[in-house]
Amino acid sequence: MLIPSRTVKNRHNIIIAGDAQAISDLSRFFIQKRIRYHVHGVVLLPGEEGLPVNPEAPLQFRNLGAIVEIPALLEKNSIDELFIVLPAPCFNAAIRELVECCLGMGVVCHIPVTISGYEKYKSILQEWPPFSLRTLYTGSLYQNPSLKVKYCFDFYMSLLLLLLLIPVFMIIALLIVISSGWPVIFVHRRVGYNRRIFNMIKFRTMVKNAEAMQAELESLNEADGAAFKIAGDPRITRFGKWLRKMSLDELPQLVNVLLGDMSLVGPRPLPVRDVSKIEHRWQYRRFSALPGMTCTWQTSRRYEMPFDEWAKLDLEYIDNWSIGIDLKILLRTIPAVLIGKGR
Repeated sequence: MLIPSRTVKNRHNIIIAGDAQAISDLSRFFIQKRIRYHVHGVVLLPGEEGLPVNPEAPLQFRNLGAIVEIPALLEKNSIDELFIVLPAPCFNAAIRELVECCLGMGVVCHIPVTISGYEKYKSILQEWPPFSLRTLYTGSLYQNPSLKVKYCFDFYMSLLLLLLLIPVFMIIALLIVISSGWPVIFVHRRVGYNRRIFNMIKFRTMVKNAEAMQAELESLNEADGAAFKIAGDPRITRFGKWLRKMSLDELPQLVNVLLGDMSLVGPRPLPVRDVSKIEHRWQYRRFSALPGMTCTWQTSRRYEMPFDEWAKLDLEYIDNWSIGIDLKILLRTIPAVLIGKGR
């Protein structure tokens, strides 16, 4: 179940796996410290029917099933973090499998520090009384102090650009109305950070019933993997083709950046249709970063690239992210736009 981003702003969805008492103690700590977690559900040990009643955490959490079902739950739902408070060593094998699954998908995983063998992974030690947990993660976009700089840069730069580009927006809007009528803006459901759904804003470049026509064009899809691309797409208007070539249709996404659903630089947000066709679990890790208006793929051989290679470039960006890399991609995007590399 992919969930709308607006309902989870500044709140992480988590799953807790463990015995009833451990889950109750951990959830009580979240409430006491006012940690903005939403417990999507819990995975209890076999034979446990529910959580012990706790006056500070009276809610009964939804039981999601057995431990072996957690990987499927992570694939089907928008989950940010998995807390594992299972008694060791009897669950060591299950924990190792869950850790590999989480890290493969970009889901942050918390395990007891008493469990050894995970020192090679990127991790930090955290206290969640009464538990001491090792937080395992991938990439460089987690717990990175430079992220605050990225978010501030995104906000103020998108605001500045929106103000400066008002005349350009007005001219483009007028030309769209003259060439193909209303509406001027096209709102498309995209999958963003940790597979949250948000409405991405673009200038309309296609005929008005373009989405309805896509099912009829599936057999003509030329893209590899989950993506959908057709050279000479019959749905694109004449003026829309020029807007796409110059990447001007994407300018309204500055509003998405301002709202915090996107970044100036990050993996491109995929349509819901494309995400539903992802075949490999490792490709989900590209959603562990905020989606962007431009990324490495945007400045490469954009449309000749297989989806697997595209996803690998996104993961390379996530694993090596820095403010300097963002600035380099932004600078490379400018000539890519000026020479009309869009499509």
